[in-house]
Amino acid sequence: MKTTLIPIGNSRGVRIPKPFIEKCGLEGELEIDIADGAVIIRAPRRARGGWAEAFKHIARRRRQTARPRDRHTMGQGEMGVEVKRFDVFQAALDPTIGREIKKKRPCRIVSPDEMNRHIGTVIIAPMTSKGRNAPRRVPCTFQGVQGQIVLDQIRTIDKSQIVIKFGRLSPPTSDRVLHVVGEMFTK
Repeated sequence: MKTTLIPIGNSRGVRIPKPFIEKCGLEGELEIDIADGAVIIRAPRRARGGWAEAFKHIARRRRQTARPRDRHTMGQGEMGVEVKRFDVFQAALDPTIGREIKKKRPCRIVSPDEMNRHIGTVIIAPMTSKGRNAPRRVPCTFQGVQGQIVLDQIRTIDKSQIVIKFGRLSPPTSDRVLHVVGEMFTK
C-alpha cells in the first residue's frame, strides 16, 4: 500500500488504515524506530512480557520432581497466603550476617506478580522506623508509623519466612520505590 506524508505543524505524519491498527494492536502510546532505512511503528513492549508463562513452566517442572509432602505448599507461604507486589508482610529475616537488617519486621514485596504466583521465593525490601535519610531509602507512612523502605537491603526470601500480611503500600509510595529501584540498577 502506498501513502503520502501529511504536514502536522513542523513535522510530517502518515495515516494508518484502521485494519492495520487493529491487526497490530496499536493504541495510545507507540514505539517508533528506524532499521535498514525503514520506519518501524509498533505497540510498546510489555515489561516482563512472557515471564508469567515461563514461571508457570518452571513451577510445573518443580512440582513434578518435588517430594509429595512438599507439593501442596510450593509457590505459597507457610500459611498458603497469596503474595502480591506492593503488599507489606511481617517477615522473619534471621539468620543474618554483619549489617543486614535482622529479626521479624515489616517488608514490602518488590518482586513482580509473574514470579510471586509461581515460585517459592519473593524479593523483599525491609521497612524500618529508624535510620537516616538516603537516596536509596524511600520515606513512607504505613499504618500511622513514619519510616523508610530500605532499598539497600533488598533480598530474596523463601515464602515460608512470611509471617502475616499487614496491608499494602499507597500507589505514590509504590511508584517511588519502583523509580528508586530502577535508578539503583540502571547503567
